Amino acid sequence: EYEKKELARDILFLSGIYTKVEGCIVGGKDLVEPEMLTAEEAKRRCYSIPGCKGFSFQHEPHHCFSDPEPKNADGVPMIVQIHFRDSVEVSGLGCTSWLYTDGETALLALMRRQHEEKFCKWSEPLATPP
Repeated sequence: EYEKKELARDILFLSGIYTKVEGCIVGGKDLVEPEMLTAEEAKRRCYSIPGCKGFSFQHEPHHCFSDPEPKNADGVPMIVQIHFRDSVEVSGLGCTSWLYTDGETALLALMRRQHEEKFCKWSEPLATPP
Protein backbone atom coordinates (compact mmCIF):
# COMPACT_ATOMS: atom_id res chain seq x y z
CA GLU A 1 0.00 0.00 0.00
CA TYR A 2 2.79 2.42 0.91
CA GLU A 3 4.59 1.75 -2.39
CA LYS A 4 1.42 2.52 -4.34
CA LYS A 5 1.05 5.87 -2.58
CA GLU A 6 4.69 6.71 -3.23
CA LEU A 7 4.34 5.81 -6.90
CA ALA A 8 1.23 8.00 -7.21
CA ARG A 9 3.12 10.88 -5.58
CA ASP A 10 6.09 10.41 -7.93
CA ILE A 11 3.82 10.45 -10.98
CA LEU A 12 2.03 13.56 -9.70
CA PHE A 13 5.36 15.32 -9.10
CA LEU A 14 6.64 14.45 -12.59
CA SER A 15 3.51 15.21 -14.57
CA GLY A 16 1.45 17.77 -12.64
CA ILE A 17 -2.33 17.82 -12.89
CA TYR A 18 -5.04 19.43 -14.99
CA THR A 19 -8.28 20.81 -13.57
CA LYS A 20 -11.27 21.17 -15.88
CA VAL A 21 -13.32 24.36 -15.54
CA GLU A 22 -16.20 25.96 -17.43
CA GLY A 23 -15.31 29.16 -19.27
CA CYS A 24 -12.54 30.54 -21.47
CA ILE A 25 -9.10 31.55 -20.29
CA VAL A 26 -9.29 35.30 -20.83
CA GLY A 27 -6.13 36.57 -19.18
CA GLY A 28 -2.66 36.52 -20.63
CA LYS A 29 -1.95 35.68 -24.23
CA ASP A 30 -1.79 32.78 -26.65
CA LEU A 31 1.63 31.15 -26.38
CA VAL A 32 1.48 29.53 -29.82
CA GLU A 33 -0.91 29.62 -32.75
CA PRO A 34 -4.14 27.71 -32.03
CA GLU A 35 -3.88 24.01 -32.90
CA MET A 36 -6.42 21.36 -33.89
CA LEU A 37 -6.18 18.58 -31.28
CA THR A 38 -8.23 16.44 -28.92
CA ALA A 39 -8.27 17.53 -25.28
CA GLU A 40 -5.97 14.65 -24.31
CA GLU A 41 -3.48 15.61 -27.02
CA ALA A 42 -3.69 19.22 -25.83
CA LYS A 43 -2.69 18.19 -22.30
CA ARG A 44 0.52 16.64 -23.62
CA ARG A 45 1.15 19.65 -25.87
CA CYS A 46 0.59 22.19 -23.07
CA TYR A 47 3.10 20.34 -20.91
CA SER A 48 5.72 20.83 -23.63
CA ILE A 49 5.11 24.60 -24.11
CA PRO A 50 7.18 26.79 -21.76
CA GLY A 51 4.92 28.97 -19.59
CA CYS A 52 1.69 27.13 -20.51
CA LYS A 53 -0.78 27.38 -17.64
CA GLY A 54 -3.74 25.90 -19.47
CA PHE A 55 -5.79 25.72 -22.63
CA SER A 56 -9.32 26.49 -23.77
CA PHE A 57 -11.62 25.40 -26.55
CA GLN A 58 -15.13 26.28 -27.58
CA HIS A 59 -17.69 23.51 -27.40
CA GLU A 60 -21.09 22.79 -28.82
CA PRO A 61 -24.13 23.83 -26.75
CA HIS A 62 -25.07 20.15 -26.24
CA HIS A 63 -21.61 19.26 -24.87
CA CYS A 64 -21.86 17.60 -21.47
CA PHE A 65 -19.37 19.29 -19.13
CA SER A 66 -18.86 16.09 -17.11
CA ASP A 67 -17.34 14.38 -20.16
CA PRO A 68 -13.52 14.56 -20.05
CA GLU A 69 -13.47 15.83 -23.61
CA PRO A 70 -15.98 16.52 -26.40
CA LYS A 71 -16.99 13.48 -28.41
CA ASN A 72 -18.88 13.00 -31.66
CA ALA A 73 -22.09 10.95 -31.97
CA ASP A 74 -20.02 7.74 -32.19
CA GLY A 75 -18.23 8.49 -28.92
CA VAL A 76 -14.92 9.35 -30.60
CA PRO A 77 -12.97 12.28 -29.10
CA MET A 78 -13.41 15.36 -31.27
CA ILE A 79 -10.59 17.44 -32.66
CA VAL A 80 -11.16 21.06 -31.63
CA GLN A 81 -9.29 24.34 -31.94
CA ILE A 82 -7.13 24.67 -28.82
CA HIS A 83 -5.78 27.97 -27.45
CA PHE A 84 -2.74 27.56 -25.18
CA ARG A 85 -2.50 30.38 -22.65
CA ASP A 86 -0.12 31.76 -20.03
CA SER A 87 -2.92 32.60 -17.57
CA VAL A 88 -5.50 30.86 -15.39
CA GLU A 89 -8.04 33.72 -15.40
CA VAL A 90 -11.31 32.15 -16.61
CA SER A 91 -14.60 33.83 -17.53
CA GLY A 92 -17.74 33.29 -19.56
CA LEU A 93 -19.57 30.29 -20.97
CA GLY A 94 -19.35 28.28 -24.16
CA CYS A 95 -15.77 27.19 -23.55
CA THR A 96 -14.08 24.48 -21.58
CA SER A 97 -10.66 25.12 -20.07
CA TRP A 98 -8.08 22.85 -18.54
CA LEU A 99 -5.80 24.59 -16.03
CA TYR A 100 -2.34 23.13 -15.41
CA THR A 101 -0.76 22.87 -11.96
CA ASP A 102 2.93 21.92 -11.98
CA GLY A 103 3.95 18.76 -10.16
CA GLU A 104 5.70 20.41 -7.22
CA THR A 105 2.72 22.64 -6.42
CA ALA A 106 0.25 19.76 -6.88
CA LEU A 107 2.30 17.42 -4.68
CA LEU A 108 2.61 19.98 -1.88
CA ALA A 109 -1.17 20.57 -1.97
CA LEU A 110 -1.82 16.82 -1.84
CA MET A 111 0.57 16.31 1.07
CA ARG A 112 -0.95 19.28 2.95
CA ARG A 113 -4.46 17.89 2.43
CA GLN A 114 -3.42 14.39 3.54
CA HIS A 115 -1.68 15.79 6.62
CA GLU A 116 -4.74 17.83 7.60
CA GLU A 117 -7.04 14.85 7.12
CA LYS A 118 -4.84 12.70 9.31
CA PHE A 119 -3.72 15.09 12.04
CA CYS A 120 -6.02 18.11 12.13
CA LYS A 121 -9.25 16.81 13.57
CA TRP A 122 -10.46 20.06 15.07
CA SER A 123 -14.03 18.87 15.44
CA GLU A 124 -13.10 16.33 18.12
CA PRO A 125 -13.29 17.66 21.68
CA LEU A 126 -10.11 17.63 23.71
CA ALA A 127 -9.94 14.84 26.24
CA THR A 128 -10.21 15.95 29.84
CA PRO A 129 -7.95 14.34 32.43
CA PRO A 130 -9.64 11.96 34.93
